[in-house]
Amino acid sequence: MKLGEKQIEKIYKHVDLGNKQIVMLDVMGDKSVSISEKLANIYCIDQEKNIIWQVSEIKTKPPYDNDGFVYLSKNDQGKIIADRFSGFTYEINPDTGEATRTGFHK
Repeated sequence: MKLGEKQIEKIYKHVDLGNKQIVMLDVMGDKSVSISEKLANIYCIDQEKNIIWQVSEIKTKPPYDNDGFVYLSKNDQGKIIADRFSGFTYEINPDTGEATRTGFHK
């Protein structure tokens, strides 16, 4: 499966990892995007825009937390970090896409 043209246009942030990229789509205000897409708006893609994984958060996501990711970067230690609008910070496993909550800030 590939990122579509509409998704490619919405790439807001990206982290290069050699032959693949982790990208965050800006979908928060887009009413045409499903809630599940808004909650999992980070993807890992290859050079041909094939989707390797879409972010998932199983272990640490509180059931009431229904907001998307708004920040994506690689920190000084080389870890992939993402923040949700609510202020929760996550570390994202670059091989699997699993997001683990690591903190909070506002």
